[in-house]
Amino acid sequence: NTDITKLDFSLGETALNNANLRLTLGKKSQVSASDKAVLSKDSLPPGNDWKFAISSLQLSNNQLAFDNKNFSRALKGFDYNHILIKDFSLQGEKLSFSPDEYTGLLSQFSFKEQSGFAIQQMHTAFRYNEKGAAVKDLLLQTNHSKITSDAEASWTSFDDAGKDPGSIFIDATVDTCQ
Repeated sequence: NTDITKLDFSLGETALNNANLRLTLGKKSQVSASDKAVLSKDSLPPGNDWKFAISSLQLSNNQLAFDNKNFSRALKGFDYNHILIKDFSLQGEKLSFSPDEYTGLLSQFSFKEQSGFAIQQMHTAFRYNEKGAAVKDLLLQTNHSKITSDAEASWTSFDDAGKDPGSIFIDATVDTCQ
């Protein structure tokens, strides 16, 4: 179900397997003053209340690449401007994204990045909105560590949390951290 007039997009069972996706940013050119005026935040339509939902998502054995030609390759470590992810897999249900809230259930998430970093396994139920964030039954296992946890953070608003980080309430149980 999709309602373009309301920017409401809903997908049922969705899958993408064995795909190779690449995004390359070319060298920046000088942007003219008139182009900057057209691209300003103020030119966006007010009330951009979009919603995107997927009832079931399965991504298996995909490869994702990002290259930003405005930056040289890093000689070591994770290079945020030149990313190559292999064996990207994700299984999720009841995924919902809007300007106000992100929610869903991830039953499997894994990938290997060219730097050597890998998420071997991850699963959780998650929620993030203006008033807080939560993960339930979180398992995050990388090639160097493992964390299992339930955690919830709450705040009165994003603005208040930024002005007074001490006002953020956190309730977390970390069962495993190695």
